[in-house]
Amino acid sequence: MNNLDPTTILIGIAVLLLFFMLLKISAILDSLKLRQNIENLAEAERIKRHEELIDSIEKLTIEVESCKSEIQDVRHVTDLIEKYKLPNREEQEALDEIAINEEVFGGIEKARKKNT
Repeated sequence: MNNLDPTTILIGIAVLLLFFMLLKISAILDSLKLRQNIENLAEAERIKRHEELIDSIEKLTIEVESCKSEIQDVRHVTDLIEKYKLPNREEQEALDEIAINEEVFGGIEKARKKNT
């Protein structure tokens, strides 16, 4: 046992300490890599959700534009209906009376022209 001098023992202890320090550094690096992988996965998930939201917003925008177009079509049709609506009962009676008067006065005019 006397073969071991203090320098050899110190070198042995230093080598063991370096070995354990390297193991600890390796464990820390593995932990950092794992943490970075987790952060990368979380970022990828956020990006995926962001892209899904953008896609949903684009679809909603298309739907809104479609609704606007349909509303404009409905407005156009209602404007046409209002413009060219069928007469109500009172308006129809007035129109019938005008038509009758035109026929009567037209007949009177024809008769007058024949007599002259």
